[in-house]
Amino acid sequence: MGASIKLSELKSGDIMLFEAPPEKLSQLISILTNSPVSHAGISDYNHGYVLNEQIDGAVKSPLHPKNERAIYIRRLANGADTTIVADIATEYVNEQLPYGKLNLALLGIYILGYDFSKDSKLHDLIVSVIKLAIFEIIKIVDKKYYDGKDVTPMVCSQFAAHCYDEAVKRAGFEYKIHYNSNVTSGFNLLKEIIDYIKEHLEDSFEYKEEQLLAGKNSDAGADDGCIEELLRNLDNRDNVMKDDLGKGIVSEEIIKLFYIYGRAVLKLTGSKNEYKDIRKEKVSGEAMLHLFDELLAFQETFITPGNLLSDTTNLLDMGVLEYTEEELAEYVKQ
Repeated sequence: MGASIKLSELKSGDIMLFEAPPEKLSQLISILTNSPVSHAGISDYNHGYVLNEQIDGAVKSPLHPKNERAIYIRRLANGADTTIVADIATEYVNEQLPYGKLNLALLGIYILGYDFSKDSKLHDLIVSVIKLAIFEIIKIVDKKYYDGKDVTPMVCSQFAAHCYDEAVKRAGFEYKIHYNSNVTSGFNLLKEIIDYIKEHLEDSFEYKEEQLLAGKNSDAGADDGCIEELLRNLDNRDNVMKDDLGKGIVSEEIIKLFYIYGRAVLKLTGSKNEYKDIRKEKVSGEAMLHLFDELLAFQETFITPGNLLSDTTNLLDMGVLEYTEEELAEYVKQ
């Protein structure tokens, strides 16, 4: 049995990494990031709570009394007082900024970081899933979930990493998390798209709105079908048909959809570049390449829960958090 840590041994600002639950979207993120964890948060001053990003935005949540999911704890090796990190996370919680289906909206970033080079049969599934992500991220860009507040939404791991980055700005370099240089190395879908565009720089691309809306079903739970099917296929990717080996999923439709998606992501991140709307006018190969190069730069700074778990050089593995219902109750009732 590995090391464990008690509630009483937590420090405010510790990073808490949660094992992926059975829910399909979390399981898909776990596979795409090759990690057992799918959620991250910051330990509160009251150690019975976690400060984290959820569907309703930054919130202070009580830990689950059953403790059925493993919670891995990471802490700065230099012993810095991370109370300031909890202070920063609490500021976001107090702002009460809702973000909608954020994991679904930013699912495209996880997909772009995955190597689908042996999975050409997944093309139509990727098209369906990225359309769902586009619909959600466009809602966010339109500020339907912001109440007019101009903020950049973050998935849970970005939220945890951002709180530490903000602590660097306020209190010094001792709060900087250092990542392994190979975090974003290796072949992935985004790099395959860039390679394709480099071979088609003289081309122009367009994608009509009706193509994007084709097959859209906004009913509750409509996203579960294609997400579950993609999850099942990736879970069994060792059984890929021999005819699919060596083939990728990149097509003009995939590229155009990820252009729409990437344009929305970069708008959210405050990009100073204005990219044409491919749904309204043709976009040159050169312009496509420019967008995807900028998206690649963003992807290289995109921190996943798995990165925080396994891809840092100055975070200590404090073990798995263990507690009983009775122990947790002593904290939650305070």
